[in-house]
Amino acid sequence: MNTVVGRAVSYPIRLRSRTFAPLLLLCRRIVVVLGFLLLPEIAPAADLASLVRRADEYGKEVSRIEASGRTASLEGLLRRGDDLAAEMKTVIEHLSVEDYGSVERGMRGFVVNREEVILVEPDTRFFSKLAREIGTPQDRANFRFTQS
Repeated sequence: MNTVVGRAVSYPIRLRSRTFAPLLLLCRRIVVVLGFLLLPEIAPAADLASLVRRADEYGKEVSRIEASGRTASLEGLLRRGDDLAAEMKTVIEHLSVEDYGSVERGMRGFVVNREEVILVEPDTRFFSKLAREIGTPQDRANFRFTQS
């Protein structure tokens, strides 16, 4: 008798869970798809402030190296600037006028443009001059080659 009652009570619950299971699965899929669709819109907004701050830090590092007057390798500086420039290209259109101005000032040694064409590229004249002033012999040879 207990088994019949147990089945009678548990059967409708299983039936309900079976009928709602596809609906729950569909809802989960919708939430995941919406998350992936909205993530590119949310993520850049969160990263914009970080990129602007990092561009400012980069500019300060260039100024510090210039002011030191000591021989220093420019390879790491250029690599860091290139990495930052690659990230910047994807979001530069979304920057406010103030943030864009800050990025232009911060990315010393880089040509920054978002009018008609998006451009964040190293200025070889700037780096050639810097290499002549404080760069290593390898830096001078590299930028002499890139200017040719």
